[in-house]
Amino acid sequence: MGKLTKDFYNAASPECDPFHRNSKPAVRFEVVNGFENIAGYYLFPDGMNASEYEDYINTKRYPESADTMLAEWGRLVALNPELSVVKFDASEYRQVYYAVMGAACLFNPIDIDFFVNFKSFTNQEFTAEATRSDPRHMALLSFVNAHYPDLRSICWVPAPSTLLEIKRQLDRKIDQSAGARFNPDAHHP
Repeated sequence: MGKLTKDFYNAASPECDPFHRNSKPAVRFEVVNGFENIAGYYLFPDGMNASEYEDYINTKRYPESADTMLAEWGRLVALNPELSVVKFDASEYRQVYYAVMGAACLFNPIDIDFFVNFKSFTNQEFTAEATRSDPRHMALLSFVNAHYPDLRSICWVPAPSTLLEIKRQLDRKIDQSAGARFNPDAHHP
């Protein structure tokens, strides 16, 4: 099976159902809101699609060993060189697992890297409170949420560059309807 793209999914796809075990939040966001270049689309080992690969990783029940997950990551990067931008501590099982699962969930490489390395970006452990610590990031997230409340309810932590891409596409939609543009440096309630 080749690389699936956004065109493969529609609002009725299980991957676009937020309650389905194989939900792909970034794909759902693209499909439901008509955005592009937000999710990541990849090839998976042995011809699997993303949901099959996610099930494979979850049912394989790897021991908590970074080496076993690292082998899976190597297979993914060999098929998808764009994933090589994701950096992590190879000896940390959780970081490697999150990278593998980020690809299986079809997050773009920048979002995977941001999530895996959240502490190095923010000097904080990943928590909901920590994601609200950057006022510019929060102002942008608040603006996007005001127009697309669906973004709030998904299990996805977009990197600042992904939020800027969402904002760019949102501005284009607003311009088409003659609305106001967002200034991330302005004070927003």
